[in-house]
Amino acid sequence: MGRPVPGVRIGLIATVGFGLWSAVFAIATRQYAWIPMILLLRAASFVIIGTFIASRRIDLSVFRARIALVLGTTVGVLDTLANAFFAKGIESGYASLAATGTGMYPIVPALLGMLALGERLAPNQILGLVVRVVGLATLGAVS
Repeated sequence: MGRPVPGVRIGLIATVGFGLWSAVFAIATRQYAWIPMILLLRAASFVIIGTFIASRRIDLSVFRARIALVLGTTVGVLDTLANAFFAKGIESGYASLAATGTGMYPIVPALLGMLALGERLAPNQILGLVVRVVGLATLGAVS
């Protein structure tokens, strides 16, 4: 925490934010149908991200390139599907298990980074992924 590499602090903030968001989303999904909650989430995300883009004057001309548009759209669709599955998991009555299960998300980019980009994981990253998988497997076995 003293002098972390760029992105570590924002990653920790994002992790705490995701935990808080998961709790609020679980409460909302139990009170209301999950489809309107997903639509509300997407609308709120559009407003928040749009405000950020406008306030920082971020140039979106990169999306004129077809590949960037396809990649951005794919991420949006997959993110929406992930939220739909998350909502269905919460709807089943196991909000804490559904929220913890989403802890698998760092594994996917790590594997894709290695396979698609040829990145090498540092030993502490490998250890972190192993601990995560063992923790999730233990949680699954206990529940």
